[in-house]
Amino acid sequence: MTGQGRGARLLAAARLAAALLVAGAGGLAGAGCEQPPGGGLAATWTMRAAIAGGGRLEAGVVALDGLVYVIGGFDGTGAVVPRVEAYDPGTDSWRTRAPLPRALHHVNVAALGGRIYVLGGLATDAFTAVGDSFAYDPAADAWTPVAGLPAGTERGAAAVAVLDGLIYLAGGSRVIVVDEVSRYDPVTDAWTALPALPSPRYHAASAAAGGRIWVVGGLADLLQFTPFADVLSLTPGAATWTAHTPMPTPRGGCAAGIVAGELLCAGGEDDGPSVLAVTEAYDLAADRWRALPGMGVPRAGTAGAVVDDVLYVPGGARILRQFPTDVLESLTLR
Repeated sequence: MTGQGRGARLLAAARLAAALLVAGAGGLAGAGCEQPPGGGLAATWTMRAAIAGGGRLEAGVVALDGLVYVIGGFDGTGAVVPRVEAYDPGTDSWRTRAPLPRALHHVNVAALGGRIYVLGGLATDAFTAVGDSFAYDPAADAWTPVAGLPAGTERGAAAVAVLDGLIYLAGGSRVIVVDEVSRYDPVTDAWTALPALPSPRYHAASAAAGGRIWVVGGLADLLQFTPFADVLSLTPGAATWTAHTPMPTPRGGCAAGIVAGELLCAGGEDDGPSVLAVTEAYDLAADRWRALPGMGVPRAGTAGAVVDDVLYVPGGARILRQFPTDVLESLTLR
């Protein structure tokens, strides 16, 4: 095991005792939250079928053709796996799909043009950044290589968004936390560098709406896990990012997606270190946040995907960076 791998394990172990004390508090903070009157659509969390292959942590999560895919990550034994599973909301069931060509965690993943793209990530328990990139064809149930991240920009845990046929990666980590922003064009199979974020961050939430790329929250460093509350947007072609009303609960790693004009941010981690159930919604047009009911199970280390205006949040961990869970919950606004 490398020195960095040992360091990561020791760091997780050192934080475990503290996490055990505060994980419950983080859950109560969100679970008891009531939606304010007149605050938009009511929100309901529902428990769904657990991940068939067992717990998964720091996996990629993305929706394509009505299915929610969970890609790579750590399994319940702590091993990095290439496993890919797809959840069908219509039947509340899981199926196994072709595995990634290599085992990765913290993958940068997006769906575009009927395919899923994994554009770099982190490998092994040494958290080595790799630029290896692949496209998944669901009809063939097969992965093929595409242009990897350019040398020197390899990273995982980036914020990922899709806009106008292009895939954007913002921030991420590769031993250090970075502020780099990259754009991938699947048609030309080529990368372009874009204006950097105002400050480095990883585990930020991201989405595209209103002709902009949105980046919400994130963590500032690898040791203290200092969370951001920032809400930033970039219009393609602009030279700088625009700041908006900050998130009420600073955090990284929330599971996010856009439903009915609101960017939903569920769970994640703060600097407690607490695993959160807190769920908040950002009205993209009004530049305003509101509180929603918290997740039934506080979790960090996962992501979200939207199918038919429902946000799905699979896996993650109830204790910071420990013990992957197989829980799947969905959030519906009515």
